Amino acid sequence: MITSGKFVSTAAAAGLSLAIAGCSGSTGAAPAAGQSPSPVRPTVVGVTCAESGTITTTSTAIVDRDGLHLKVSDHSGLSGTYLNYRSGAGDGAGGGDPVPAGTTDRVLLVPPGDVYLDCSYSLGTKNTAPVKVSASDPNGYYRPLTLAALGCGSTASPAWAVGLTRGKTAEAALAALVVASEQRPGLHARLAPIGYVGSGIRTYILERAGTPWATAVVSADAGEYVAGLDVLC
Repeated sequence: MITSGKFVSTAAAAGLSLAIAGCSGSTGAAPAAGQSPSPVRPTVVGVTCAESGTITTTSTAIVDRDGLHLKVSDHSGLSGTYLNYRSGAGDGAGGGDPVPAGTTDRVLLVPPGDVYLDCSYSLGTKNTAPVKVSASDPNGYYRPLTLAALGCGSTASPAWAVGLTRGKTAEAALAALVVASEQRPGLHARLAPIGYVGSGIRTYILERAGTPWATAVVSADAGEYVAGLDVLC
C-alpha cells in the first residue's frame, strides 16, 4: 500500500463506485429526525499508464477519510514508469511514485479540488499529458487548517541530519526525536489538526513555551512508530 502527498511518502483501493451508503435499495427515505445522513461512499479512481497516454476511469471523485484512493496499472510495455500527481490548490502539493508491474493501490494526501495525474516513462524521458480529476469532500474528511495558521509558515528543512527515530508509541518516537535533535529541554510535541482525519501519517509541531520550532511527521511501520523532522518554523 502506498500513501503519497505533500507531507511525506511512505510504504489504498479498487473499482469505481459513487453511491449513498446504505441506499442500495433506492427507497428514497429520508433519515429519521436526529439521525445523521449516511456518508457518501468514496471513489477509487482507476488509472492506467498506457503508451498512448494516461487513462482514468472517471473525471470526478470523492475522497475517503485518508485521502484520494487510486488503483494504478501499467499497460505501457515501457520501463521506468512513474505516476506523477499535482494538486491544483495554491499549495501545489504533489510528487511522483514508481509504478511496478501489475496493479497497485495507493492513496494521495493532496487536498480536495482539481488533481492532475500523468504517467511518465524511461525515468522521465517520455511524458504524457496530465489528466484532471476533480476530487470533492462531501463528508468533511479533510481539515483545511494550515501549519501557517498554527504558527509554522516556513518550508525550510533542517540544515543538519537528524535520523529517523522509532518507538512503541507515537509519543515515544517523538521523545526520541527530541533527544536526537539536541533541542532539549522544554521542547514538546503538539498534534497539528491538519489534512485528512484518517491518515496514518500525522504531523506534529515541536514547540518550546508555546513557540513553534519545527514540525515532525509520524507514521506506523512494522508494529512501531517512526518519527522524523520535516521543516523548521
